[in-house]
Amino acid sequence: MPVDRLPSREYITRYEKSTFENPNCPAPHGNIAARKNTMTRVVQIGDRAVPVWPEGQKFDTLDGVLHSTRFTDIDLYHPRLKQVILDRVEKRLDTKRHGRSACGTKVHHPERWGCPEATLLHERVLEFFRRAIKSSNAVADHAWANVYRNGDYCMSHSHIRATASFVYFLDSGDVDPADPESGQFAIRDPRFPRCCPLGDGCVTNSILCDTTPGSLVMFPGEVVHGVNPYHGVRPRITMSWNVNEQVIPGSPFIPGTGVEVVAD
Repeated sequence: MPVDRLPSREYITRYEKSTFENPNCPAPHGNIAARKNTMTRVVQIGDRAVPVWPEGQKFDTLDGVLHSTRFTDIDLYHPRLKQVILDRVEKRLDTKRHGRSACGTKVHHPERWGCPEATLLHERVLEFFRRAIKSSNAVADHAWANVYRNGDYCMSHSHIRATASFVYFLDSGDVDPADPESGQFAIRDPRFPRCCPLGDGCVTNSILCDTTPGSLVMFPGEVVHGVNPYHGVRPRITMSWNVNEQVIPGSPFIPGTGVEVVAD
């Protein structure tokens, strides 16, 4: 599917603290620093100062509202991040599983993981938001990981507490030769002409996104999206965020249940 490439823009950043500002989601773990001479923000991972937004990083846009980019430095943070997520699933730490159709097993509260690799991704999401909507503000309302096992999928849905939602592809899992769209993230929204080629408002087509590890997609929270049933032995792992320019009052969880208002 063709995409229109956005021109690269450089923004002078002036952030004095981490932007995980929702009072329900404390600041994540990790050392975030700004180098004043280059204004390049970094996250310290071991002995490496990894740029939040690598030099020359660009993003594509489709129909003016669907944005995507791919990071190529994933060897610096994917191995440990995947292990941290799977360890938390095994130990049942901040995890929820609502059934096959509810996006696999979710691992909430990455700010509790003690994982600078998660902090790096979080900061990249917020920077992507700022650049895409040309804003100086970005606040995560909620963030979580999704671990899909064989047979898991995600029913079509949208998000109510998000100007923009993000999905990051950490591990696409196994390829199913009999079903190349297994585990595929897809947008199926009647407001998109690409989804309705045979008639206005009648969804007969999906917008499929690049799920190569390191890919990050951004879309309006109200857009209807889902994940096809996954068939594989290796876990399929993604991370998700809901982001706004300002803090939204209240909690992203339904009171007294621990169940999030949104899913992915």
